[in-house]
Amino acid sequence: MQNPEILRVPGSELRLEPLTMPGVALGEENRLPPVHRLRNVQHSTASQLGEEDGLYLNFGSCPGVFPYPYQDNYTRELTDRTYQCVILENEFLRAEFLPELGGRLWSLRDKKRDKELLFRNPVFRVSNLANRNAWFSGGVEFNFGPVGHHPHTCETMHTALLKLDDGTPVLRMYHFERIRAAVYQMDFWLPAASEFLFVRVRLFNPNNRVIPAYWWSNIAVPSSPDRRVVVAADSAYSHGPKGVYRMDVPIREGADITYPENSPGTIDYFWNIPAERRKYLAYPDKEGHGLLQCSTNRLQGRKLFVWGQAPGGKNWQRFLSGAGCDGAYAEIQAGIAKTQYESLPMPPGTAWEWLEAYGAMDMEPAQVHESWHQAQEQVESMLDRRLPLERMEQILADTRAMARRPAEKQLLHGTPWGALENLRRERAGQTPFCPYLDFGPLEDAQSYWLYLLDNGRLPEGERELPPSYMAQPEWTALLERAAASSGQWDWELALHLGLIALSEDRLTEGRAHLLRSMELRRNPGALFGLSVYYDISGDAAAAADYALGAARMLPEDPSFAKAAAQRLLGAGQYKQLLTLLEERPWMLENNRIKMLKACALLKLGDPEGSEALLMENGGLDVPDVREGETSVTQLWLDIQTAKARLRGEALDPADLCPPPALDFRAYVPPKK
Repeated sequence: MQNPEILRVPGSELRLEPLTMPGVALGEENRLPPVHRLRNVQHSTASQLGEEDGLYLNFGSCPGVFPYPYQDNYTRELTDRTYQCVILENEFLRAEFLPELGGRLWSLRDKKRDKELLFRNPVFRVSNLANRNAWFSGGVEFNFGPVGHHPHTCETMHTALLKLDDGTPVLRMYHFERIRAAVYQMDFWLPAASEFLFVRVRLFNPNNRVIPAYWWSNIAVPSSPDRRVVVAADSAYSHGPKGVYRMDVPIREGADITYPENSPGTIDYFWNIPAERRKYLAYPDKEGHGLLQCSTNRLQGRKLFVWGQAPGGKNWQRFLSGAGCDGAYAEIQAGIAKTQYESLPMPPGTAWEWLEAYGAMDMEPAQVHESWHQAQEQVESMLDRRLPLERMEQILADTRAMARRPAEKQLLHGTPWGALENLRRERAGQTPFCPYLDFGPLEDAQSYWLYLLDNGRLPEGERELPPSYMAQPEWTALLERAAASSGQWDWELALHLGLIALSEDRLTEGRAHLLRSMELRRNPGALFGLSVYYDISGDAAAAADYALGAARMLPEDPSFAKAAAQRLLGAGQYKQLLTLLEERPWMLENNRIKMLKACALLKLGDPEGSEALLMENGGLDVPDVREGETSVTQLWLDIQTAKARLRGEALDPADLCPPPALDFRAYVPPKK
């Protein structure tokens, strides 16, 4: 084999180069048992659709991300950081991948025009938008697992190198997703003389049960008034106050929504593409140049996401970027379902495969910026000439053997949960899945469960908390068998079963297991689990008491402290919150905690003290503000209202204009 850092055939090259850019430190993973509920903007319960739409609305929705730990101990501070970058390049395109950041396709450059086709963020800056919290904007994110931004978006992917039969270099990235207990694999290549980068995706369900399957390729592209999305659809799905509905496109409320900047607020449009039409996305600028993405038919869904023109949307784009960049972008996306309010039922022992292609388009402006139907016809005609669907189907078939071939060189390993699952399958007399994929050596988090597998009990030792958690029904059965075979419980067994039950909404059973764990040994994991139980049950005071108890057992842990502070505020125990902060002044190094203190001060009648905290350094920069969360904005509005009340003045919040850095409102009501 050639130098492992360079694979080359005439006209196509794969190489490794370091990429240095400003970035944030992710910090340690959150140590809280990850059973608290997730606020996900894709979760929906209402529908205005007819029976003919046939969508799997809410199928596959998860209340949280158990067993994954949350990633929320990051800051906003940027320092120069170096990431491993894999580059695929030919005469037409240069593609950059970041395997350590979820396998993101970070850049795709049109070499003929010397133009970037994606929104390439100049920084790595995370915020609270993903299933595990931390997420960053830019490039192309490949999402598999529960609905939303995938659990590995800020983790290292298993990464390897191999070749096509003709020697063309192939970059492979893959992972075992723990919630679905399934494997996703992406093979990328850029052939000589090809105008398209190809990615061959393979999903495999190794279970003996149907799983909800979710996939979306999220493509960040620059936003400007002259850019348009062209797709083969005349209607779209979106979500409003009454749930999911269908609308005609391209005109909505007098505006052409195929131009992303014509949408005033933050919104999703899921294009309703007929089965017989080609599956593509074109994104031309005023000159008719831009990104072109297409796929084989398994990838049936297409979407446009815009932050909108409200202060909150514009602030979010700045918030996710930095370093002098306003971060203005939209997302054009491709998925296996028609919308992101659903997953699809994937049969047992089944593989789903498709091919995606990414390249540049270059057309006359009049062809793509006049009539909607003319734009569709012109793009489809161009696409059929350059990359017919029949050719894509043939490439997919011709590379099927390659997709199940071992790699020639392993570059990186992600977390080895897939290796542990294959060991479990072997012990159970089942065939290991995807034997051609190397899931790496076990680490401490997996060895803990291997001990249970080999010995029928959890390993002994003095631990404050288990090193990891498990959600699969096969592992739940092993835990239950351990309790039954020994004839007696221990605190960790009861804790695990209690957390699993909570994560599956078996609340009464979960509470019983957690109380048993507490009887066997008082422990912070069970205390926090009980806090979650009482929070779900609507008993804010009990939730706060249990969370505070857990935090007192781990007085130096920032995750437990932050959870206790949040619960105390939610329970209206404002003085207790201030007391906690007096006991642990280090907590105020976290801007989320500062915001909670500012809220408590306001509730206790001190708007001046609250405002002083909120407006520190020109406005409190809360790193983990959640997508759709307006608590920072609302706090500022409430402070101004309280100050006016103390002055004896009447104040209409609609007349107020929050500082731009604090304004996260996706919609601003008109002034009266």
